[in-house]
Amino acid sequence: MKIANNKSFIHISSVLSLVVGLGAAASLVMVLFNNIHLLRYPEYLWHLVIWWPKSLFVLITHLTVIKQLNLFFFIHVFITVTAPVLGFVLAKSMNKSHIGWCIASFIFPYVLVTLSLKGLRRNKIYSQLDKKNELDLMILHQQGFVRAHATGQSITQIHGEVENLIDKTLRVIISRGTYFVARGNYQNMVTRSEYAFTLDPLSVHKVAINAVCINAGLPIPGEQDRFSGVRKVSADVSRFLDAAQNSNPMVVQAGVWALTDNYSASDIKSHLISRDQYGNRRPAVTDPDIAEAKLILDGLVITHRL
Repeated sequence: MKIANNKSFIHISSVLSLVVGLGAAASLVMVLFNNIHLLRYPEYLWHLVIWWPKSLFVLITHLTVIKQLNLFFFIHVFITVTAPVLGFVLAKSMNKSHIGWCIASFIFPYVLVTLSLKGLRRNKIYSQLDKKNELDLMILHQQGFVRAHATGQSITQIHGEVENLIDKTLRVIISRGTYFVARGNYQNMVTRSEYAFTLDPLSVHKVAINAVCINAGLPIPGEQDRFSGVRKVSADVSRFLDAAQNSNPMVVQAGVWALTDNYSASDIKSHLISRDQYGNRRPAVTDPDIAEAKLILDGLVITHRL
C-alpha cells in the first residue's frame, strides 16, 4: 500500500509539474514576445496552451473573444495557486519540508508573472506610440523608450535633453511637476511649465525648461551640474504648480519650498539672497511674492508655514 501511495504522489506531482511548467514556459515566451515584438498578438499562444484542444475551435470561430478575456489575471491566479500545491505534493513525495517547498514554489512563479505583466504594460505602451498620441516623459523614460538629461542654468531654468531610443516618432509631454534628478549634491529641479514636442526616431530634442528648486538644504545647481532621469513630485506640489502657473518664478519657488522643505516666510527670505549692481544684499523672494504663494496654498487648502 505504501508503494502504491508513493507512486500516486509521484504521478500527481508529475502532472502538476507539467501543468505549472507549461504555464511558466508560456509566461516566459510572452515576456520575450512583448519585449522584442515578434508577434502582433501573442495572446493567441496563451489560449493554444491553456485551453487546448478547445482553443483551436475558439481561435478559428471566435477570434474577437480573446480580446474580451482578462487573460493575465487568469494566468496570475492559475500559477500562483497551483505552484504551492505542486510544492506540497513534491515535498510529501520526497519527505521534505512542506513549508519550505511551498514558499519556494510560490516565489518563482510570482516573479515570473510580475515580469510578464511588466512586459505586457511595455508592449501596450509601445502600441500606443504614435506621433498623434502624446505620452508623458516620465512614462516613456520608465519604459526605456527615451533617455532624459538636463544641465543646470540658474534657480529658474535648466537645459533639458530628451533622446529617443527607438525607431518611432514620439509626441512627448513634459508636464508640470516633473523633476529632473540631480547627479550630485545639489537640488533637484522641478518643471513649472508644460512642454510638448515631437521627437523623431533616434534623435535628441533640446529644450529650455522653466523650473524651480526642491530640497532647499542643498546648493543651487550651476551650469556645470548635471541631471539624469525624471520623477514626479507629490500631489500637493503638483496642485500648487498648476495653480501658480501664471505667477512669477519667486512666487512659485516660495510655495514649493514651503511644501518640500516646510519652510516659513522668514526661512525663505533668509535662504535666498540676491545682490544688486552695487553689491547690496537683499532677499530674492519679496513679501508680496510670499503673500501670493500663501494665497494660492490657502485656496488649495494645503497646510503650510508661510
